[in-house]
Amino acid sequence: MAKKIDDISGYEFEELMFGLSSRGQNVFEYQAFDQAYSLVRARQEEWYGWDPLNPAIFESYCLRGMIEEKLKDTEPKVELRMYCAIGSCLDQYHSTDGVFEIGVGRYVSFDLTTNPCPEALEEKRRHENEFYPRIVIEYRRLITEGGYEYYSTVIAQKLAYMTSRAFELGLLLRRQEELDRRIKARKLAESQLTQETKQQ
Repeated sequence: MAKKIDDISGYEFEELMFGLSSRGQNVFEYQAFDQAYSLVRARQEEWYGWDPLNPAIFESYCLRGMIEEKLKDTEPKVELRMYCAIGSCLDQYHSTDGVFEIGVGRYVSFDLTTNPCPEALEEKRRHENEFYPRIVIEYRRLITEGGYEYYSTVIAQKLAYMTSRAFELGLLLRRQEELDRRIKARKLAESQLTQETKQQ
């Protein structure tokens, strides 16, 4: 597992976990989370050469394996998939570098970060609760002793919460976030149009 203790960039953290980064990524047209996620799931081999059931990168292989082992305590036949979303629309618009999934509607998206700023981390964590299928994986915490154990436990617990009722609550939170994002984008577009009209 990762042994580095010095600061690294976000791109380097992506490379550590996936073997590639979003450096110089393409600019995509906006897609809602579910649409962007479906596309990423279908293009793992084509875009990344990535096997969600058997990640080729050691760090991801270990983390996925630890999560799956914890899930098997209650779901012996579970198969955990770890999807890569680096540089995709899911990454660009939804701050999602990857997704852990154990079945339709049972997933936890994650964002890799090296940003030590408390305010920035607080913003990233705004929807992290037992019902919301999302987690921020912090580099500094991951590489400390017990870091992989901590994240594998939290992610396994979140996936276990994804019963039908918990998933419905998670969807409500994600849809509200989606609505807020669209309202913000519309206001920005209206503001820019107003500015252009004044300049004419």
